[in-house]
Amino acid sequence: MAIRFGGLRSNIRRQFIPIKLKSKSFWLYTMQYAALYLCSLVVIICLSFFLLNSWDFIPSVYGFILSVPDLTPNIGLFWYFIAEMFEHFSLFFVCVFQINVFFYTIPLAIKLKEHPVFFMFVQIAIISIFKSYPTVGDVALYMAFLPVWSHLYRFLRNIFILSCVLIVCSLLFPVLWHLWIYAGSANSNFYYAITLTFNIGQILLISDYFYAFLRREYYLTHGLHLTRQDGTEAMLVLK
Repeated sequence: MAIRFGGLRSNIRRQFIPIKLKSKSFWLYTMQYAALYLCSLVVIICLSFFLLNSWDFIPSVYGFILSVPDLTPNIGLFWYFIAEMFEHFSLFFVCVFQINVFFYTIPLAIKLKEHPVFFMFVQIAIISIFKSYPTVGDVALYMAFLPVWSHLYRFLRNIFILSCVLIVCSLLFPVLWHLWIYAGSANSNFYYAITLTFNIGQILLISDYFYAFLRREYYLTHGLHLTRQDGTEAMLVLK
């Protein structure tokens, strides 16, 4: 009964609350929030200028994150890759790496237009993974939202394996750092290998949650028990 009611609610929402791109009210609403964001950004930048009496903070804050001049090892993907490549290719690959943060925004916004909270969760996770200088706090920020999606646990496929991967990588981070920096018995390849594994685990975790969310939405619309045309039981596969 709950599944049927959820499907009816989903159909009503799709029928009566669509995003109408030709509607003047939609574009007025969008422009209002865009203007609010730009005005807030201008106010913050102007206040920073009045406090410092200089514009040097702009390249130090925004330019530093985008250009990635500091290659100090961290839990991100940038430092090792850029340090190992030829210098005349670095600008190209920095742009390729940075575009990952923005590349998924529009497709996800279109797909999750009726679910802004889940879209925010996925976007925060993507930003924390593909940031030039990520920290443990960035990972903890989106993982703090995981209990919100506890209703998706039954649809997750690899949650146990991915949880083990993330926990093991978290334990190995300080060990390999100590072996590389202090003991001198390891090198940067060991530390970056565990960093790469940790980020791959995060990507697979977010992909698993995204699959579980779409699968649940499909079941809410079409029912929990799916059948083929010949009457046999069908399995939902995400392509």
